[in-house]
Amino acid sequence: MKALAVAALWLTAAMAVVLSPPAAAQQMPTQHVRGQITAADDSSITVKTREGATVRLALASDLSVTSLMKAAFSDVKVGSYVGIAAEPIRPAPRTVLGSGEKAPTHNALDLLIFPESMKGTGEGHRKWDLTPDSTMTNGTIYDLEDQLLSIRFKGNERDMYVPSKAPVVKIGPGDKGLLKPGAHIFAVAQKGADGTLTAQRISVGRDGLVPPM
Repeated sequence: MKALAVAALWLTAAMAVVLSPPAAAQQMPTQHVRGQITAADDSSITVKTREGATVRLALASDLSVTSLMKAAFSDVKVGSYVGIAAEPIRPAPRTVLGSGEKAPTHNALDLLIFPESMKGTGEGHRKWDLTPDSTMTNGTIYDLEDQLLSIRFKGNERDMYVPSKAPVVKIGPGDKGLLKPGAHIFAVAQKGADGTLTAQRISVGRDGLVPPM
């Protein structure tokens, strides 16, 4: 029974993964924080961001923590549910009608593999802030050939090219014990009226992994 309870708690926390904030959170000002923890206590962490700034994040009482582990493109299969940060290919490629060849519209910047229990989380396509032109697409892989994949989401689809240099990671369970100095994180925080940032969801790279999204 204890194992079942732990599994249930992990699933509940995981469904609040960073790539799919709940509707209530979407109505609040949010900010992505990417960086390395320099200090931590029970109620907050201090992060040196990738831009070089130092940011203090208060930890929400219902904080969700997940872990990220290194994976490989070979771990992606038809039917895998993934999140892909990407940039549009410009100029857009053109295909010859009737050729049967696919022309990817986006180059992947990274690829995140969800566990089967989280299939459908945050499904859709939206703007992202990894680069000025980046997008995030969560969906199911329905075709895969070499480094080219096709992803479906909410009745739509896109063809994307995944360069060999694009990092691939997978989500795993996590807890506040991972929030230690030296750990690299990606956090979604709400900004209060006084400017205080409160982390609602944090993904922590394991074994020195830097979250790529």
